[in-house]
Amino acid sequence: MIDTISKNNCCGCGACRDACPKKCIEMKKDDEGFLYPQITGECIKCGRCIIVCPGMNKPKLSWPIKGYMAFSTDAAIRSSGSSGGFFGTAANYIIEQGGVVFGAGFDENLKLVQYKATRQAEIDPLCKSKYLQCDTNGYFNEVKKEAEKGSQVLVCNTPCNIAALKNYLNKEYGNVFFVDFVCHGVSSQDFFDQCITWYKASKNIKILEYTFRKKSANAPTPHLFEIKYEKGEAVKYKTDLYIKDPFYLGFQKRITLRKSCYKCKYAENKRISDITIGDFHNINRYDKTVDRSAGASMILVNTQKGLDFLNLQENCLNMTEYDVDLLLRNNECLNAPTAEPAGRYDFFVKLRTIGVSGLLKKELKPDIIKIIYYKLPKQIRNILKNVILGDKQWN
Repeated sequence: MIDTISKNNCCGCGACRDACPKKCIEMKKDDEGFLYPQITGECIKCGRCIIVCPGMNKPKLSWPIKGYMAFSTDAAIRSSGSSGGFFGTAANYIIEQGGVVFGAGFDENLKLVQYKATRQAEIDPLCKSKYLQCDTNGYFNEVKKEAEKGSQVLVCNTPCNIAALKNYLNKEYGNVFFVDFVCHGVSSQDFFDQCITWYKASKNIKILEYTFRKKSANAPTPHLFEIKYEKGEAVKYKTDLYIKDPFYLGFQKRITLRKSCYKCKYAENKRISDITIGDFHNINRYDKTVDRSAGASMILVNTQKGLDFLNLQENCLNMTEYDVDLLLRNNECLNAPTAEPAGRYDFFVKLRTIGVSGLLKKELKPDIIKIIYYKLPKQIRNILKNVILGDKQWN
């Protein structure tokens, strides 16, 4: 039964919950704050939950057939994305055709949920990376409804979630375009909530909005965060390095991820979606004319349907074709899952006992050496990065 699935296999997608005809499956938090399925009502043993599970049933994957570097020709769309703005470009196209777009966005309570966008004004909250697990309650049913209506549908999600959706749909829909992204894993909403509460308790501020991957010209790292917060009667903004935020730092250290992320079945060269997108952080090795700070997307086209869809965007994207093997080599989670840090178990034990504030003394303490590094002139950082430290260690 689905509630006996191991934590190494359960990605927490919630497809089993949507698929259950008796509605007897609930997603419940474990002691680390991650959601897992539990049977809470009368189970008729129909097996539908097992059929849709991406941990137990892996759909067919495809070898990439084309690779590109791309960024939107619209500066506003490029700015709205974490990389080059491909998702925003594709989402705008779908909306213009009268279609619908599914993606993750924060609600007014900073809970990450699945949204359905039917207007261009609804696209922007779905852009940019969010490094935590999304609430998918009802999402699978909603996508299927739109698919069967014949609407053009764009779905962007983690590879495991796309696999769950494909299992759930159980047939090919020519009007549904799947986009996944290079995923390093997800932290929990529970841990994110604890970090937001820490801000309120320690700094006497209320976080109104949180943005990962805030772009800034000539930024020393693509990993800046921005908070919109309320202090007294004033509303202010703050942008800073990821290492100064407990949630973002924990994610970048890969110590706060879900157990299954370290055993991910979909972190490989063969892909689940029509198109895979990600960062092209090393673009300036190959093309120094591209503004990396403004963003550059890596695009893998995995199916003919994906190629046809990408070609529809060609007037809105600045694209250069690259060798697929080169792109695969430049993205570590296209080859293997994120490695589990040795201290992960102890981290969650301490999180339960001493909380975020206690972890800031060691596990989540900003590294002063990195702070100094990021304050150095760009030329010196590049020497250190390329000659001494290596690309993978400092991004």
